[in-house]
Amino acid sequence: MKIELKDYNVETKDELSFGDMEDIQSIIGSGEDLLKGNAKLMEVSILSIENKEGEKVSYSDSWRRNLNMSDGVKLSQEVQKLVSDTDDKVKKN
Repeated sequence: MKIELKDYNVETKDELSFGDMEDIQSIIGSGEDLLKGNAKLMEVSILSIENKEGEKVSYSDSWRRNLNMSDGVKLSQEVQKLVSDTDDKVKKN
């Protein structure tokens, strides 16, 4: 999935793997806060990042934390859809 932000174009996985979900759930389920789970979700789901000049940018926690507010919220909402889509697929089977 491609997500266009103000300063970046981000490509994410179309679907999370079982291992991705385990990684995310281990953080949330261990009593650590939801924000760390959201950060892990971004880490496992983002495939590539390019700035508007077409230069590749490496994902890092610092990159994520320094996004402007509207881009950070938009990116978070979009990757959260991967979790809900995965949940929906599991329920259908």
